[in-house]
Amino acid sequence: MTRPIIVGVGMHRFGRQPDSTLKTLAGHAATAALADAKMECGEVDCVFAANVGAGLITGQEGIRGQVALKDAGVGGMPFFNVENACASGSSAVHLAASYLASGAAETALVVGYEKMSAPDKSLAFKAIDACGDIEEIAAIKNALGPDGAGRSVFMDFYARKVQKYLAESGATTRHLAAIAAKNHCNGVDNEYAHFRSPQTIESVLASREIVAPLHLLMCSPISDGAAAIVLATESWAKARGRAGPVIAASKLRSDNFSNAESQIRGLALEAYREAGLGPQDMDLAEVHDGSAPVNVGGGLIARGHPLGATGVAQICELALQLRGEAGARQVRNARAAVAHCLGGQVAFGKTTGAAAMSIFILAA
Repeated sequence: MTRPIIVGVGMHRFGRQPDSTLKTLAGHAATAALADAKMECGEVDCVFAANVGAGLITGQEGIRGQVALKDAGVGGMPFFNVENACASGSSAVHLAASYLASGAAETALVVGYEKMSAPDKSLAFKAIDACGDIEEIAAIKNALGPDGAGRSVFMDFYARKVQKYLAESGATTRHLAAIAAKNHCNGVDNEYAHFRSPQTIESVLASREIVAPLHLLMCSPISDGAAAIVLATESWAKARGRAGPVIAASKLRSDNFSNAESQIRGLALEAYREAGLGPQDMDLAEVHDGSAPVNVGGGLIARGHPLGATGVAQICELALQLRGEAGARQVRNARAAVAHCLGGQVAFGKTTGAAAMSIFILAA
């Protein structure tokens, strides 16, 4: 496939922002990305807007992207609203890259945005739980009873996966805490991160237990935020003297209910082959760590996890790193990077069943 170039990136800081709206979040990120690309709205051929919870949390359905971006002056081009659970942003990037590769457009604006905080906190949990089979969700909640109140069913699912991993690997909760502490410390230097306070193993373990063995500071927070990128074809960028990292490979699929780890590994191998690179060539990674693992920018744990924005934020972080513009968190001489994101759960009976899994390879 033709390799699209990331010519612009922009973000709105992640965090609890009660005074923000879908319009202010998405508009800020889109405007920043266009400014970074030195482009006007009229130069954008198409828009891919990723969001998960607006319908349940705010009541905005149907034309979410058009509404979210209208105050920023983005209009007059095809809009594609994308929803694919936590992989919504990744899916939007994948679709935009494919659209450009097809020859249908030369430039694309991708915006992932989410407004999860609300006076009624249960709405955020409803939006998260709606990323699974609601019949299975209802059965699990019924089985948990009062013990499952005040959290998403996904936390119980993640906890079960972690329990299995600890039993099979010999790792301990302290190892999980070390990973979480590392990510929190990485978030200190990320101006877009929800959490920017350093943590230690002890402080992570001292935080409230959500579901054993997961503690509060091991888990991604409920965040508001937005991220945007501008993609362009090589010919468009070359004609205008624009440069940036290329998306050397983009892969997306749903789970086929076999071994999830082998499927993700297989998807990654496909991406590496397409990019002409291997794991040994990667200088850094952005990994979907909703319940505890890598990430120079703090990952979901510290940067935050506004569902529809996360996948785009991963690409923003990697693009900044490959451009050498990540400031204090810059990875020296970064030339290639990989991003991994998962979204939703079609089946909870096993540790497989992801509704969407994506892999991107970026190269400077």
